[in-house]
Amino acid sequence: MMIKGNDPGNIRNGSTLATDEFAGMHFDYMLSNPPYGKSWSSELRYIKDGKEVIDPRFKVKLKDYWGKEEEVDATPRSSDSTSCSSSWRWWTR
Repeated sequence: MMIKGNDPGNIRNGSTLATDEFAGMHFDYMLSNPPYGKSWSSELRYIKDGKEVIDPRFKVKLKDYWGKEEEVDATPRSSDSTSCSSSWRWWTR
């Protein structure tokens, strides 16, 4: 990304689950590099309290066939390591 002139100050190290480094920010896309083959079940506590989702990043609003909107849990399984916890993230506006 930096080869293309992007700001290296936009790179954050850490877990995207434990800490939302980009809270309150909106951007067009984001790239992440998950630790493939690693379960993130130890970080599930940052997303859910029992069955209730406590992190709004993991709640999405969907409309059904009739247009009725419903908020649903978008938490992937903790064994789906390719979808979540990141060792680095990069963003752009």
